Amino acid sequence: MDNSATQTNVATQQPPVNSVQPMDPAKKNKLILGISLGVGGVVVVVIGIIVFMMLSRANYGESYKILKELKPKVSALASNYDCTKVVDYVNSTYTSDSSYNEYVEGCRASADGISDLVAQLEHSSGVAHDKDVQAQFARFKEAIDSVMPDETELNQRLSLYETWHKFLVAANGINASKSSDAEIQNVAKILTNSGNDLLAKYGAGWLEKTLAYVQAYRAYNNASYSSSDYASLRQARNDRQSEQKTWVAENKPDITEIGGLEFKNNSRMGTEFNKLYEMVVELYEENYDDSGECTEFLGEVFCS
Repeated sequence: MDNSATQTNVATQQPPVNSVQPMDPAKKNKLILGISLGVGGVVVVVIGIIVFMMLSRANYGESYKILKELKPKVSALASNYDCTKVVDYVNSTYTSDSSYNEYVEGCRASADGISDLVAQLEHSSGVAHDKDVQAQFARFKEAIDSVMPDETELNQRLSLYETWHKFLVAANGINASKSSDAEIQNVAKILTNSGNDLLAKYGAGWLEKTLAYVQAYRAYNNASYSSSDYASLRQARNDRQSEQKTWVAENKPDITEIGGLEFKNNSRMGTEFNKLYEMVVELYEENYDDSGECTEFLGEVFCS
């Protein structure tokens, strides 16, 4: 064999080349999409964590602003005696309607807006996201609830007190010899139209017993002394009068039970509020942002 020919053939032969086949476009798109979704998912998770941390972070400035608005109202309620007078003078016929109504309106004014602010405070960030503040808020809420119900319920109860006092003053002005049936019926309507079942029932019974007495009084008063039934008319008058007084004594409702207002523990309410206020102020000064209207001066934060 010709060795030179063999060497030439070997020299001219080239080694095979490992060529890379291009990726299937469909697979390539799927890969790109998968990577994009993976990166996007990570971004979403990171953003979610950041948002969660921001939302769960206590914003004491928000709570402070509400407390600052609530402070003079709580102070006024704690030192206002109109609400106490509403309860103390509800059965006094010596207290005029005009004076008593001033107590009622004064009580309403002292409670104006408090319920809404307390509800806002409860859901504010500083209370919702700080367990210590939350615990102190609960103590304040318990204290203020023992003093007064929420504003809507308070107004409803005050209306019952006002109605009852108006009735007592009017009933006290009834005169058996001068008052007409229509006047007596109008007094009873104060209760029968009150919207409260207990007061309405008492008003109807009072009307029946009072009319019976007044009519017996008139019959006796108009009778002649020499009349044959004069003695029986006098006895009927006395009986109806006794029946009316007995019925009133046995059926007169207790407005303090029906209305259920006491207005006690004012000092405790003020004390628990001040503790909450001071706690939030201190925390806000330590974690200052510009949401609470405090003052920053030379690196120090001051809240009033």
